[in-house]
Amino acid sequence: MVTSFADGTKMSVEQSIVANATGMSVHKRGMIGRDHEGHVDELTKRYDIDELCALGGAVDYVVYAKPNPGIYCLGAHDDPKQQHYLELYKLGKGPRYSFYTPHHLCHFEVPITAARAALMGDATVRALPTRHVEAVTTAKIDLKAGTVLDRLGGYHYTGRPKRPTSHARSGCS
Repeated sequence: MVTSFADGTKMSVEQSIVANATGMSVHKRGMIGRDHEGHVDELTKRYDIDELCALGGAVDYVVYAKPNPGIYCLGAHDDPKQQHYLELYKLGKGPRYSFYTPHHLCHFEVPITAARAALMGDATVRALPTRHVEAVTTAKIDLKAGTVLDRLGGYHYTGRPKRPTSHARSGCS
């Protein structure tokens, strides 16, 4: 599991799930995957809003961002009243905003998620009827005919999210 996290397979599957539950897409096969050593709030300037609107939103990942590894969402709002409240809550002047949770507490989240599923039949994530992203297998090395593939996180292949060939979106909603 650790190596499938390190080579991007685990994250690619997770991002594909998020994209299919939210109707978002990816910029390109494998995502952009920026290195950013500044604060996560600075990322609002690194994405093109028109491109994100054309994609219907996009999932991506960033390494090295501060304050910690975590989950983030970048959004835009052009309503002056909402911008006033977002600035009041210290999210900046806009029109782009950063929302994030600067921690990921698996040891709390997994049992709570399992309990909600078992006790209340509550799904954490549900895919939309239309698939927006799929995780595809990509070879890490030149594979010879007859090679027996190893496991996730191994030496032979990795997972990468991509848009299905029939996927087309445009406009923000």
